[in-house]
Amino acid sequence: SHTVLTLTLVRADQETGDMLSGSINLVDLAGSERLTADQNTQPDRLRETKAINSSLSSLGKVVMSLNSGDIRHIPYRDSKLTRILQNSLGGNSFCTLLATVNPIAGSYEESLNTLQFANRCKNVLNTIHINVIEEDPISMQKKIKRLQAEVSELQQKLQRAQMSNMGLRRRLKDAGGDPGEDDLDEIVNMSDVGDGKSGGQAGTEDGVAGKMMK
Repeated sequence: SHTVLTLTLVRADQETGDMLSGSINLVDLAGSERLTADQNTQPDRLRETKAINSSLSSLGKVVMSLNSGDIRHIPYRDSKLTRILQNSLGGNSFCTLLATVNPIAGSYEESLNTLQFANRCKNVLNTIHINVIEEDPISMQKKIKRLQAEVSELQQKLQRAQMSNMGLRRRLKDAGGDPGEDDLDEIVNMSDVGDGKSGGQAGTEDGVAGKMMK
């Protein structure tokens, strides 16, 4: 029978909470089955052979439809196998096919059919892109709160910088200076450099005041 192993990988960003997921399908397709006269009398064997050959036939129809370029109707739902492999066959994914053939003359027909099927699969082109899913309301609320906290922090920093500049203006006026636009820009730059260092900032203010008095 066919074997399908699906691995789902999820990558999450711890800071933003964004998630990116993808799936890998590893498929081992069974070859077409032929029953002997003795096996025709075995109900289980007969049922299994019909299921395998039917799914392989549906897979061939899907590949032929994709290869023809007419994508108005692709018979993915004709079998469970094609339904599971819908994204891998003609969807948003990379697909690799490994075809196994037998060099024995008795397997010529089956090897030829396998190579023809592989050639049709080779001509199917998929367009790869990332699907973005809207976040649930809970995640959106968490992100909104995080952004609001960042905005509040930046507003506090801006308010402290404005108060510091107002203090420098008062010191210059008390010293008898009248700062111009260029001097104010220099004051702001010096204040930014000395932010958090009281000694260095005080020295900067005295130096600017002395400059303005000159």
